[in-house]
Amino acid sequence: MVRYKLTPMFMSKSTRLVSLFIVFFLLSSFSTPIYAADGTTQPTVTSMTGPTSGVVGTAYSFTTNAVSDTGHEITTLFLRRTTDVSTTAGNTGISNVNSGGFNCTAYSCGLTSTFTPTVAGTYYIYTTVNFAGTSCNTHPSLAESNCFESRGHYITFVVTDGTTTDDSLPSTGLLSNQTKNIYIGLGFIFLGILSTQVFRITDIVHTLHERNTSKKSEKRKSKFEQKF
Repeated sequence: MVRYKLTPMFMSKSTRLVSLFIVFFLLSSFSTPIYAADGTTQPTVTSMTGPTSGVVGTAYSFTTNAVSDTGHEITTLFLRRTTDVSTTAGNTGISNVNSGGFNCTAYSCGLTSTFTPTVAGTYYIYTTVNFAGTSCNTHPSLAESNCFESRGHYITFVVTDGTTTDDSLPSTGLLSNQTKNIYIGLGFIFLGILSTQVFRITDIVHTLHERNTSKKSEKRKSKFEQKF
């Protein structure tokens, strides 16, 4: 039986080594995660939780969590709010925690804080992470949001003043107090009319009864006189 040795033909030893290096480099590149556009592994905001609606004057709790790796250590984690969906300019900080603080290290950091709205409107609650001399955030604007794989980690928080704007339906019951008063008034009017007409109807019935009785008496008297 003839055996064939599967070796590259017309290829020197040095060329084979270069080829093997290129193959190894390509394989390793596929196993490496594709990071942000600037080539850095920015911190990732893993979660953002809290209510989506509320009332003026009530305190509401929001929580955010972020992780990072060596070379991109977290220094400060922020919870922020804004009413502008297009830019981070004009945002207001809710709270923050530094690395080494409660539930926060350079590689895993969590923050929970409360926000009490004083004005009705739509607020966007998002996260900002300071790390390695720079920062990233999860603002709803795609042009602003730049934390690694963290887009969408924000909360749209709609706040009302707690009053109803629909006057067609009362806050309690099916009828408003004004409507109930109208129906009660109409009921009394109907009873008043009915009570005054009862006496008139009674008089008419009594008069008709007397007339019938009188006619019957006259007929009996006439029959009696005709016999004699």
